[in-house]
Amino acid sequence: MTRRSLSWIDPARWTQLLERSRLSAETRSAGDPETGTAEPDVGAGPDPARLDALLDQVRGVPGVEGAFVCDPTGATLAASRMETLELSLGPAFMGLFAHQRNTCGGPERGMLMLAFGGRRRLHLMETITPRGRYGLGVVADCTLPDTVLLKLQLELGRILREPPAAASD
Repeated sequence: MTRRSLSWIDPARWTQLLERSRLSAETRSAGDPETGTAEPDVGAGPDPARLDALLDQVRGVPGVEGAFVCDPTGATLAASRMETLELSLGPAFMGLFAHQRNTCGGPERGMLMLAFGGRRRLHLMETITPRGRYGLGVVADCTLPDTVLLKLQLELGRILREPPAAASD
């Protein structure tokens, strides 16, 4: 049996997927309308200082122009040198990851790349945490090697799984 590939999607289908994921993200942020339950409370959100440190690390990768971290709904938690259009793709990509997993049996943690024309690329990867799936978007002037993306994906997961640092008195 051959697995489906999402390596090529016609423009009309892409538009449908973006719209569906936007609506899905709005539904997820409001809780589950079918059961009336809200998302589970799993404590404080990610530590902003750690997210900023991750973005500093990402910006140190050759060719990287900017980066952002988004929550399970695609809302931006932290960003560095990102344009509004790129940030607005967070919900669409998080929804696309979920759609791929649910319909195609995609990987547990997805990675996608979108070419903006020329050599500019948006790489988006997700990681699983007790709070849900979070995404890391990276804009670069080239296609980044899989080893670099995997390292960043693992680092995002590590940061999000650690409890926030205790405030010093």
